[in-house]
Amino acid sequence: MWEYVCKQLGVELNTKFKLENNLEVTYRITTKGLEFYNTSEDKWKPSPLVEDFLENRLGDMVLLPWRPEYGEYYWFVTWDSEERKEYVKSELWLGNEVCQLRFVIGNYFQTKEQALACKKDMIEKMEELEETYVLKAHPLPRVIKIKQLKREKH
Repeated sequence: MWEYVCKQLGVELNTKFKLENNLEVTYRITTKGLEFYNTSEDKWKPSPLVEDFLENRLGDMVLLPWRPEYGEYYWFVTWDSEERKEYVKSELWLGNEVCQLRFVIGNYFQTKEQALACKKDMIEKMEELEETYVLKAHPLPRVIKIKQLKREKH
């Protein structure tokens, strides 16, 4: 039944969302039904509002952007600087600085297809960031060509 509800709504199972009339609570639909995230217990629980949800008395769904959970695989765009080749890669989300940086610039995707579709934009964004921040923080050494100096006669 819940797969059918998701199909009718145009969302995948386990997609996190809020409801327009209550943006405080996060919900998801699973094969078990409508669940809400209980922050005090730090776990998902069955929602008592199933009938209200199905009758649209709680307002429209506000979809939340997907973010990988700790230990979940995600896709991102990267490149090999020696070969000058861009590609997409999958890694476990560890929540470390590298993962957080990818998250901040939007370089994290649920599927390989999503990453491939955004590859060109991500490469442009990373090149811009590299020029703007990396080179300013760590400028390349300046090379000054020394021509033969003329000696002054004393």
